[in-house]
Amino acid sequence: MSAPDDAVAQPIDGAERLSPQIARRIRAMIISGEASGNQALRTEHLAERFGVSATPVREALMSLTGKASSSSAPAAVSGSSR
Repeated sequence: MSAPDDAVAQPIDGAERLSPQIARRIRAMIISGEASGNQALRTEHLAERFGVSATPVREALMSLTGKASSSSAPAAVSGSSR
């Protein structure tokens, strides 16, 4: 298993979906202390840092916080009242 700092520095793998890769990088930043617990993780800043659009960063942050998007989760889970 690679060290957390290694995960942040690895190039984006075009064969894998972006959001899981970004989630690993954000997790590595938190574990290594590069991003502190009281520091806001801003989508725009992370997208710029990783050279991706905001969408995979938002998906990664949702997966890390355990929040499902309303379009992919059942109504009971997402809180949708359709």
